[in-house]
Amino acid sequence: MMVPLRFDTYLTQLAQPIVQDMAKSWGFRGKQTSKSECIAAIARGLKDAKQIQQLIAELKPYARLALELAKAQGGKVSVRTVMITAALLGVEQPDLTNKFGNEAIAYAHELIRSGVFIATHSIDGYYGYGLNFEQLLSDERILEQVSEPHFPTLDLKETAAPKISSYRRPASVVLTILGFMQAVSGLGGLKLTKSGTPQVNSLRKLTKAQRWEEDGTEIDGFWFPQPTIALTAASVYSGILTTHRDDTQLELAAPIETFANRPYPVQISQLLVGFSVAAEWTEWKASSFFDASSYIEARQILLLVLKLLPSDQSAWFSLDDLEKFLFDRIGDRFSLTGFIPSQFRAAGVDPEESAKRWRDRQRKEWQQREKHWFRYALSTWLYLLGIVELGWNSRSEFSNQNEAIVSFRVTELGQMILHPDLAASFVEMAPQPAWIVQPNFELLVYVDEVAPSQMIFLDRYADRLDIQQHTAHYRLTRESVYRGLERGGSLEEFLNALRTGAKVPVPQNVEIDLQQWGGLREQITLRRETQMIEFADHQSMQTAMNQGVSGKILGDRFLLIDQNTPAIEALIKQKIRYDQPLSRCLKIGETGEVTQVKSVKDLLLETQLQRWMEKDSDNTWTLTQASVVKAAQAGNKASDILDFLEARRTDELPPLLKVALTAWAGRPPTLEMAEIVVLRCTNWEVFDAIARSEILRSRFVARLSPDLLLVDRSQLKKLKQDLEWLGIQPLEQLRMD
Repeated sequence: MMVPLRFDTYLTQLAQPIVQDMAKSWGFRGKQTSKSECIAAIARGLKDAKQIQQLIAELKPYARLALELAKAQGGKVSVRTVMITAALLGVEQPDLTNKFGNEAIAYAHELIRSGVFIATHSIDGYYGYGLNFEQLLSDERILEQVSEPHFPTLDLKETAAPKISSYRRPASVVLTILGFMQAVSGLGGLKLTKSGTPQVNSLRKLTKAQRWEEDGTEIDGFWFPQPTIALTAASVYSGILTTHRDDTQLELAAPIETFANRPYPVQISQLLVGFSVAAEWTEWKASSFFDASSYIEARQILLLVLKLLPSDQSAWFSLDDLEKFLFDRIGDRFSLTGFIPSQFRAAGVDPEESAKRWRDRQRKEWQQREKHWFRYALSTWLYLLGIVELGWNSRSEFSNQNEAIVSFRVTELGQMILHPDLAASFVEMAPQPAWIVQPNFELLVYVDEVAPSQMIFLDRYADRLDIQQHTAHYRLTRESVYRGLERGGSLEEFLNALRTGAKVPVPQNVEIDLQQWGGLREQITLRRETQMIEFADHQSMQTAMNQGVSGKILGDRFLLIDQNTPAIEALIKQKIRYDQPLSRCLKIGETGEVTQVKSVKDLLLETQLQRWMEKDSDNTWTLTQASVVKAAQAGNKASDILDFLEARRTDELPPLLKVALTAWAGRPPTLEMAEIVVLRCTNWEVFDAIARSEILRSRFVARLSPDLLLVDRSQLKKLKQDLEWLGIQPLEQLRMD
């Protein structure tokens, strides 16, 4: 049951001065007032709709904006969201000139004093003696009197159309999403680790199924890093994937057909939400300390900007203008590093000159970092989902097409997603001829003409080769057709759908082969519940058969028997079910030593051990670089050995051994190692003074933690001189507490 959003239970937690300020906002003017009297005045006001309306009408612009944002977000709002949104929109901000300490907390106090917000207890009690001033709550009776936010259009000037541009058509976007869902379904889901993250082996299989590389892939020439991690995370956050089987596996939350039958804007907007909050992935190789919350915040800012651009679909906007506009509005409040150094005025320096130096330095960093990120955000998930069209004039001098982008505009699909009221005009396409079947069994699909139901058909019965701007390529194989038929439907239904979607008659050789494949499939019997007895030797098997046990002889000592064969229970000493997880019997050491700690009789173990390891004795084996390389050269993959060990281990598989096995099998990780110099200070006041010093700032590269700074090696000598001037002699060794 949802807890009502009401101030009543929280007012007593606030300090008396704050409650008094809130009461004044509610019209209470008593001179000698107790905290209880102030709370009573606020409670009376909350029962009077007219008084609430009057209070809202008298709010300052930033407080009114905060209230509208809280209304849109279910009654709670992040103070940083208010600060950045207000700055982005050019809304008047509270005067915090004489406020000390954390700016967000000072901002929160101003919102609370307005009478329409309140702070609740934080989990760790860190903020404000147990109160959480990062996220504020409003009362549901106040929110009833507030309308949904309607933001003004941003004043970002248009630019000339580029020489070259590219965008993804809705059908191409949906084909990508459906292909990803089909791949997950074909793998039977993604296995999860104990911590709830997808297993590396499952992600590798998914990457291979999608014909991607782990590091990245190209989408219409634009580099998209780690697409498997990106789409998996986005699908989880958007609800397309969900956990099943006791939280050990990720599976589709609903059948693919259910998703595919929704309108394009609904399908894509669902995944857009997931991408915007996917903390496990970044659009680029970050050059600064990774702060997931900052990237999520940046995506929300960028989506809001796209939403508030002029709705003219022909309007192009310069990336340079976007970056400068955002810096001018929010450059002093937002950074992807999660840290913005405060402005300090050096002695003898004009205040305006000091502020200009600070802003020039911030501007330079923005152009190197935030502008670079904007370019990659536009050319990765926003381009993948068809939200933006990207323009460039030439890419000859750039390492990749992402770097060549100079302008962008919101597509028709993007307008529908960012403005849901426009989606009502979307007309769903009906099935029609949309592909050409070629004699080599490849299908050339025209993505602008393919209907959602036909997309499902293609991904069910054919292997997707690639998707381009205007076309997609698929191939019919015996395996793909069998896979599709296994999911339901007859051969005749498949052929009819193939003919209906073809722009020209299906080639005769393709028709004949498809008919033959279907006929062969009907001749194959797949036995899902067979029983086989293994005897000690051939003589024992013959004795059993002489006693009435019948079946088909397999090799010297195996007998395939019918399920209803009588009088066999007395012969069986141990049952093994191969459709269930096999017995865990291997103890695995970090350096590759493997010990069989329990005797098992299944037919798979010995062969699998021989494939990957060197035998030391009857019960001990060793995984060596040579044995793994030999297995890999024979066509085995690292995921095969990892899956095998994961299934048969008795203890946790050593993480270091996983790294070694993957590297030995031909996929060594990329590591970077360098000698660094750090400065550590556990005295918070001293550390803060050093970190925020305008003089010392150039001596450091980054802030690694609340008490650790990464030193610029080229500035080390000067830093030592600075510290000597301060009277500080640093220790030469880090003390590990």
